[in-house]
Amino acid sequence: FPELAELMGNLMGDGCIGDTATWRFFGADIEYGQKLRDLAVQFAPELLKKKEIMEIHPPNEKYQVRQASFNSTVLARLFQEEFGLSKKPRRVPGRLWVADEETVAAFLRGLYAADGHVEEVGVVLAQNDLEFLREIQQLLSNFVLVSRIYKHGNAISKSIQYANGD
Repeated sequence: FPELAELMGNLMGDGCIGDTATWRFFGADIEYGQKLRDLAVQFAPELLKKKEIMEIHPPNEKYQVRQASFNSTVLARLFQEEFGLSKKPRRVPGRLWVADEETVAAFLRGLYAADGHVEEVGVVLAQNDLEFLREIQQLLSNFVLVSRIYKHGNAISKSIQYANGD
């Protein structure tokens, strides 16, 4: 289930899930969002019935870059019922612990596309849930990738600058 895993990984990063699963993309990531939207349509044909499959919004006070989103109630139900996906607490879905490498890599790709960036120390995953980071660290170790967890800033002083300078 690599396609579903990538959708779940990205949702764990910049999305939200309740009765509906909502994916959000910003700036240059909108193109990647369109790729994920196309994946989602395979599993949630109800997306094709919507007037706009992916809504694109101009910059506003909170987000200084264009933003886009799409959502699905079908995928929300599937992810919660079949995979136990939850963002509170944020945990790696149980079925990923026994999945093949391709599927785990797809989950990590989706997650890092949402919450990852590059710094001088290497590739960084920005998350605030220590247990979730430990789980991600364990998944990475299965690929023989060494990772470390560092405390980095706090919510009050957090300042985000996008790769394109926005």
